[in-house]
Amino acid sequence: GLVPMADMLNHRIRSDTQTCDWKVENNCFVIRTSKKGLKVGSEAFHSYGFYSNSRYLLWYGFCVEHNVRHDGASPSTAHVDVGLALEADLGVPKSTRVEITIGDYTAALDLLSKLRMSVATYGETRKVMQTTDSEDTVDALWKYPVWLRNEQATMRKLQAAVVNAIARYPTSLKEDLDLLMQRKEQEKEEEQDVSSPLIPVGSNLRNALLVRSDEKRVLAHWLAVCDASLRFMDDIDKEVTTWSQYCGLLDATLHRKTSIAAN
Repeated sequence: GLVPMADMLNHRIRSDTQTCDWKVENNCFVIRTSKKGLKVGSEAFHSYGFYSNSRYLLWYGFCVEHNVRHDGASPSTAHVDVGLALEADLGVPKSTRVEITIGDYTAALDLLSKLRMSVATYGETRKVMQTTDSEDTVDALWKYPVWLRNEQATMRKLQAAVVNAIARYPTSLKEDLDLLMQRKEQEKEEEQDVSSPLIPVGSNLRNALLVRSDEKRVLAHWLAVCDASLRFMDDIDKEVTTWSQYCGLLDATLHRKTSIAAN
């Protein structure tokens, strides 16, 4: 069947819950296959892909509550401003806006590599370059923790950037979640009475709450990573833990698909 407004199809992330698939054909959207028997009046579901709510809102005009896969992975992203390079003329940190997420191991290594380079002393940089293979890229040399001082400076720098990003929001994550919960409770009590003051399902406020609460969850995760890393490295200074234990713990944390921040 023809779908002249394909964005009206309901979205579901999991492929096993989709009821149809579609493609562009002759300048219109066509339902190509029906994955399940569709009765008259039943809802048709399609996956628009696994994206953050900010992208869903930008591209399709809707947001999704509980935007996670069955394995707990989230596509949500946030942005932080960090100094990753030196201005050649001024010799001052250059602010660079970078995207962060949860569970993207390669992206996390790339970010931490650049941060480690940005806080490295001349002596640290020289030592790293002396141990390089000619085929290694500069980023690859800093992909994993190198020295305690450098790693502490790296995590403090990222921690400060995350704290600054969180401070830009007018509300806290808890306040956003409380507002969303109020909407749900009102919806149950008033059964969608048109005179109800509840937040409409597609309202700008609801979408804004969903987008920014997802962003704050990402920021909370990275703040927890920085805090835990710095505490662990303090224990290294006290000889309670070892450097190899820290490296292993950080690697395992970066592989996680779910946040380590408290809910």
